[in-house]
Amino acid sequence: MIANFSNAKDIWCLGFRFQNFFFKRNRKLYSSFFSKTKNDDEALEFVKKITNTNKINYRPLLTLENSLRDTVGIIIAASGDEKRWSIENYIEVIKFLKEKKYKKFLIISGLDQSKEENLIKENFKNSLDITFTSDKNIKEVIPYLKRCKFCIGNDTGFSHLSVNLDVETLVIQGDCPPQNYSPLLNHIDIDLNEIRSTKSIHTIKTEKVLNELTNFLNRRGGRVVEGARLESV
Repeated sequence: MIANFSNAKDIWCLGFRFQNFFFKRNRKLYSSFFSKTKNDDEALEFVKKITNTNKINYRPLLTLENSLRDTVGIIIAASGDEKRWSIENYIEVIKFLKEKKYKKFLIISGLDQSKEENLIKENFKNSLDITFTSDKNIKEVIPYLKRCKFCIGNDTGFSHLSVNLDVETLVIQGDCPPQNYSPLLNHIDIDLNEIRSTKSIHTIKTEKVLNELTNFLNRRGGRVVEGARLESV
């Protein structure tokens, strides 16, 4: 909306609901105020429209060879509470992965999440090799993120950045439907009987995430990480 009122010459937008009244038809995805959400096809369909193509072949921007990947990324950062799964739940996820012999972690957090970082420090103290990021900018985080074997976390920019760095990522969904633009994305969504809302992410139980994580690890062949060394169980 700010871009629109600033008289920018070329603005693309989804045009969903009230936004639809302010933008040109050939520059938005939804044709009218009453258009239904395209859900998991929304992002892909919008990119097709912007690029004027019918097929999108997704490729990561950058990749790192597997032998250099020695870390698990835990993405607790998010733009708002509606996208933040509780820190207590993430602590249970880290405990689970610790039992699976993972020892090196990257906790990707925001500037306002030092308290969450402290909770993780209190729970694991010197038992794990953990890097925290609340005091780092994006440029400083990227080298650590590239070294991740896989990530799990909230539906936020860093989750999509990890995918673009060729890191397989499990995303815990909340108020927004999953966007399936890459096979590297694995969604853990709300139950079918739940109504998507600003509080729906809090309906996702730890047990469900741990089950999904177990299945994910099994699909990967049961590999575990010890330092920079990969072994098969």
